[in-house]
Amino acid sequence: MDYFIAIAGSTQQLIAHLFSSDGTHLCYDVFTGIDINETDLQLQDAVIKGIQFRLARGINKSREELLANCSQLALAISGTDHRFDNRLLMGRLRNMGFHNIVSDDSFHFFSIAEAVYRGILDSEPGIVIRSGLGNSVFGVNKYGRSQVASGWGFIIGDLGSGFTLGKEVLNIIYKDIDGIATFEEKLIANEALRLKNVKDGLKLIEELNYNRLIYRYGNLTILRDVRDFSVSLFIQAKKGNRKANEILDRVNLHLFNLTCSVIEKLDMTDSEFKLIFHGSVFREHPSFARRLFNRLKNKFEKIKYIDQDKTYYSMGIGAAKLVLYSIHDECHKKLAFQNLEDSLSALDPEKCPELFWEPIYLENSKQ
Repeated sequence: MDYFIAIAGSTQQLIAHLFSSDGTHLCYDVFTGIDINETDLQLQDAVIKGIQFRLARGINKSREELLANCSQLALAISGTDHRFDNRLLMGRLRNMGFHNIVSDDSFHFFSIAEAVYRGILDSEPGIVIRSGLGNSVFGVNKYGRSQVASGWGFIIGDLGSGFTLGKEVLNIIYKDIDGIATFEEKLIANEALRLKNVKDGLKLIEELNYNRLIYRYGNLTILRDVRDFSVSLFIQAKKGNRKANEILDRVNLHLFNLTCSVIEKLDMTDSEFKLIFHGSVFREHPSFARRLFNRLKNKFEKIKYIDQDKTYYSMGIGAAKLVLYSIHDECHKKLAFQNLEDSLSALDPEKCPELFWEPIYLENSKQ
C-alpha cells in the first residue's frame, strides 16, 4: 500500500495526516510548540522523526515500513510561502527517511494560507489572511488564478505579523531604558514587564539576549519570545493608550493594503468572494480582526466572512487535498477525493478537539 503524508502547521502547532493512495484517512497526530523549519537542525531532525514514529504507530507499523511505502509528502508550513528554502528542506527530509520519494514532484510545498484556503473553500473565490508569528495573504479568483502577498520572513518582511508587533514593544522597552520613552510608551513598557513578571527592563532584555545566544537568533524559541510581547499592546489599546492603538492601526493598515493588492491583482474588486482570517493574532485578539474586517467590508461590499473555527483542522485537510491533486488518473483522483470526504466527515470534534478552535464572529455584531 502506498502512503501519502500531509503535514500542515504554524509555529504553534503541527498536524500530520496519513492517507492511503486512494484518499482513505488512516490516522493523524498533533504536535504543539514545534515546527519542521526549525533552524536548529538537531531539533528539526527530532521533529521529523517524531512525526514518522507516531504516524507509523497509528497504523501499527514500524517507522521503516511506513517510510518504505511513502510515495507522496505534502508540507504546508511556516517558511514555504515563496519556496526559496524548499530544496534544502527536501534534502533534509530525504536524509531523515523519506529517501524512497525519488521524484522531486512527489514533494509538495504550499503556504499555510493556501492550505487553509483549499481545506475550506477548495476552489471557490476567496481570500485567506494569515497573521501569526509571520503573515501572508493568499487569494484565488473565479477563474482559478491565485495570488500571494508577503510571507517573506521575519528579517525582511511580515510587517503584519505578531513578531512585528512584539518587536515594536521591544523597541519601546529599549527607549524606556534609555530614558527617551513618552508617557504612553512607558505604560506599554510597564505592561510588558508586568506580563513577564519582571520589574527591571534591563534585566528582561539581558534575559532575552541570553536566550538569543543560547538558541541563536532565528530559532523559533526566540521568535516566539519576541511575538509574545505583542500582548501588552492589545491590553494597553483596550485601556485607551493612543500609542498602542497607533501601532496596531499601522500594522492593521498594512494587512489591509496587502489584501487590497491581492484582490485587485485577481480582478475581484466587484466580485463576491469569501474571506478567512487565520493565525494567533486574529484568534487571540478578535478586536484586531474586526478592525481589519470593517476596513475591507467598507471597500469590498460583496465580501463574505467565514468563521475561523476550523482553520487549523482545514489546514491539514487542505494539504491532503493538494497531495491528491497530484494523482494523474482522473477516475482514481475522483475516488480518492470521495474517500477523503467520507473518512474526514467521520472525525468528531469532541474526539479530536485539538483540531478545532472556537470561532471569531465578526459579522452581525457577534462576539
